[in-house]
Formats: sequence, C-alpha cells, structure tokens
Amino acid sequence: MGYYDIKYQEIYDEVLDHILTAIEERRKAGDARQISSLFQNVVDEQFGGYTGIETLAQNHEKLHQKNIRALFSNSFKSCFNWQTLIVTIILLAISFQIPNGKPVHIVFGLCVFFLAFSPVIYAFVLLTGKIKTIKGKRSLFKAHLITQTALPLMMLQGFLYIPNLIDETKGRGEFSSVKSLGPVAMMAIIIFLILINHSYIKTCRWVVEKKLNSIK
Repeated sequence: MGYYDIKYQEIYDEVLDHILTAIEERRKAGDARQISSLFQNVVDEQFGGYTGIETLAQNHEKLHQKNIRALFSNSFKSCFNWQTLIVTIILLAISFQIPNGKPVHIVFGLCVFFLAFSPVIYAFVLLTGKIKTIKGKRSLFKAHLITQTALPLMMLQGFLYIPNLIDETKGRGEFSSVKSLGPVAMMAIIIFLILINHSYIKTCRWVVEKKLNSIK
C-alpha cells in the first residue's frame, strides 16, 4: 500500500479494507498464491491498477469536500427563520442608538476578530486527539472540516483588504472605508458572523459525533 499516493487516512483505510476482504474471499475459494500476487490481482481487477487507486482517492476527496460544504450550507440556511429576523431587527434598532466613536469601533473590531477566528479554533479543539492517523497520513475528515471553518477568517481578510486597495487607488487613508463604518453596518456584520458561527458549531458537532460513532 505504500506505493500508492494516498495521503488521507480515511481513504487509505477504505481501500485497504476492500483489498483485504477481496483477498480473504480468494483464499476461501482455494487461491493459494502468495499474498503479493493476490494483492496485485485484486488491485488490477477491482481498481484498475495504480492509476485506478489514485483516481479513486481523488474522487473520494472531492466527494467529501462537496458533502462538507453542503452540510454547512444547509445548516446556514436553516438559521434564517422568524426568530432570527426578530433578533436581527432588535439588534439593528439598538445599534442606531450607539454613538459612533473610536471606543465603539474598537469593541466591534474585537468582536469581529473573535467571531472570525472562533470556528477554526472550535473545530481544532473538538477534533484534537479524536482521530488517529499512521505516519505520513493526514485525516481527510479533520483537514476539510477545519478548512471549511476558516471561511469567516478569509471573509474578514477580504473585507479588510479589498476596500483598502480601492482606498489606495483613490488616494484615501489606510483602511479609511472600514474605519468610516457606522454602528449599524458593524452590527450587521457581527450578526452575519454569528449566524455563520452557529451553523459551523452545529454542523461540527453533528459531523464529529457521527464520525466517532462510526469508528466505534
């Protein structure tokens, strides 16, 4: 199995289990050839050789990524209901009464940074020590889950630097567009990040619980 470029533990385990099962069936059927010959026979017949196994690994990875994105998307969509609408209206109404000053910008900025980083930290802590891998392998499950939760952080970077590039081309001060945001706009950003965080935390818990139960 070391000859095949399978970098993720879950795919490696799945392919190895399939090969071992097929070898056991051949043994029961009376095939007494050496294990190396049986191994290669199974690989050639059921996977299409070396390239077949690598293609399977790539397709499995793409399917896993697609499923993770779909879970997060569905969870995020479920956040939009009448309760969320009422809370949003109340928070935005309150933000109209907040004075627009430097202390307010600092508080909102800290909240935004916390909300942007928290999904990645949560997923990392939730997965730490729960998924085992052999030397040279990574966890497909862990890698894609943490990558997906990094979306708020990437959105924050875009929110900060894209307007800043526009400011520079127009001769404005550094981050002037971001600094000029009022409490209402900042509150809207925070509400959006809260909804994203809620959907990520909810999905992470569900997916990790399902994964760990399948391991048991």
